[in-house]
Order: sequence, then structure tokens, then C-alpha cells
Amino acid sequence: MTDDPKQYESAVEFFRSRSAEDPAYISLFVFAEACWVMRKSYGYKNQEIASLFRGLLESRELVFENSDFIENMFLADGFGKFDVADYLIAEFAKRVGCSSTVTFDKTAAQYVPGMELLA
Repeated sequence: MTDDPKQYESAVEFFRSRSAEDPAYISLFVFAEACWVMRKSYGYKNQEIASLFRGLLESRELVFENSDFIENMFLADGFGKFDVADYLIAEFAKRVGCSSTVTFDKTAAQYVPGMELLA
């Protein structure tokens, strides 16, 4: 499944040309977007996404921003239920000193550490 065949081929060629000496950098935002697309567009479950990314995290051709954080998120209670973006939002808020992050998302409030339901 590809949205645009030309973009797909360009992406494949880009990643094929990466090496340990010239790796691709994957920011947390790109990671979150990839997880969202995999869930919403292709129907992957969080555990399937985690399995795929665990393999990618070991690749010498890719460098992930804060890979330890990603690994810890995969182990979090409720990981199968929450959106990766919600987890990142709560984490970034915590890093700047917020005691909690409010949300209208009942699932996020229930499963993401540091999120509270605003109702």
C-alpha cells in the first residue's frame, strides 16, 4: 500500500542509501506521525508497531531521537490502548515542569501517565 508511487520510490531509495556513517535521523515527531499513520491508515495495533520499531531502533542506519524514551513507552502500562502522540505530549509537559496534562480524551486520561481528564 502506497499513497504516491513516486514518493514511495524516493523514500525507499533514501533509506537504502543510509549507512552507519550517514544514518537517517528520526525525530520523536516523525516517530509519532509514523505510528499514527500505521494505526489509523493501515490498522496496525500498538504492539505490532512496537515490534517493527524495536527492529528499527537496533539499526545502525537510523538514529532515533531519545530512543530510550521510545523503548520505555513500549513497556508502559496501557501501551496497547493510548496514542503515541498523547504519550509524547504528556512527557514533554512533564519535562518542563507540569504536574499534569489535561485532555478531553478519556482513553488518554485513563492510560497515559500524567494525563488528567478535563470534564
